[in-house]
Amino acid sequence: MSDLLDGLDKNLELTLLLEESLRRRKERKIATYFPDTGEYRRELYPKHIAYFEAGAKYRERLMMAANRIGKTESIGGYEMVLHMTGRYPVWWKGRRFDQAVSAWAAGDTGKTTRDILQMKLLGPPGEFGTGLIPKSDLIKTTAKAGVAEAIEVITVRHATGGESRLTFKSYDQRREAFQGSEQDVIWLDEEPPLDVYTECLLRTMTNNGMTMLTFTPLMGMSETVLSFMPNGEVQEQASGSKYVGMATWDDVPHLTKTQKDELWASIPPFQRDARSKGVPQLGAGAIYPVPESELTCEEFAIPEHWRRCYGMDVGWNRTAVIWGATNPDTEVTYLYSEYYRGQAEPILHAEAIKAWRDAA
Repeated sequence: MSDLLDGLDKNLELTLLLEESLRRRKERKIATYFPDTGEYRRELYPKHIAYFEAGAKYRERLMMAANRIGKTESIGGYEMVLHMTGRYPVWWKGRRFDQAVSAWAAGDTGKTTRDILQMKLLGPPGEFGTGLIPKSDLIKTTAKAGVAEAIEVITVRHATGGESRLTFKSYDQRREAFQGSEQDVIWLDEEPPLDVYTECLLRTMTNNGMTMLTFTPLMGMSETVLSFMPNGEVQEQASGSKYVGMATWDDVPHLTKTQKDELWASIPPFQRDARSKGVPQLGAGAIYPVPESELTCEEFAIPEHWRRCYGMDVGWNRTAVIWGATNPDTEVTYLYSEYYRGQAEPILHAEAIKAWRDAA
């Protein structure tokens, strides 16, 4: 009988230890991200890591990426929680705050902010502390008026002993809602209107704060996208205070070929480059609603006898020129070079276009 009781006690002890281990894992979800080893080890996410490291140098960062690569949870949400708690992993080379921070996180609407950002950071209602913010660091939450089960403010314990404060906002509140006090960190998930983004920049100017944007460019070459790519070149780049990172389905190990094939088949053609590669989409109203990849070819030397042409659109906000060459045998025209610049004097455009023409 005593042996049986001893066995039962050991089984109970093991069960309790397992439950405690699962509880701790559930309430410290963030500790499972970017491990040193395993099938989802850190080295397999180079685009994520490059984005984090860029924060040490650039105050404005955009991750313009494909859907399902983890830009909301494992990029924006992950970094936001590190800054709020001050608990950076040993491998972290990005920006660090040595004191509690004041932060904003914003999405399209109050409901999407609740369903996406709040869920990622806190977990579902009734289970707060099972999201990215560890339950042991979660001090309190303040409810938001007008949106059921929505939270307006999260207060989090910082490693230094201070308290970080994050306020949820949404673009449907319009620019005026983003006026106010300075902020250390502002995370904008999904593409914001340019006036909202400009207001956020003003909130981070005087205290050397930072802005993070994470979105799939479904609005095409919008004003916000062009503010990061003033020359109109869609590519990873960095200049001044701005950094642009891009990631495709092929840049992450957690998407299988089967999943990618199924996603590709279910996406409208004009959205495929945006949703799979993070390339600004053509839009439903595009003249040719097909991916750009189906209209391009490898570079080749243009024969001298081909007819050359160009088109030009002049304006203060945007001046653009595009050059083409037509194959007289097939009557197919190839667009082979372009010039794009905004807010410059005519003489500057003239000199640049001449140089561009001669180089082409």
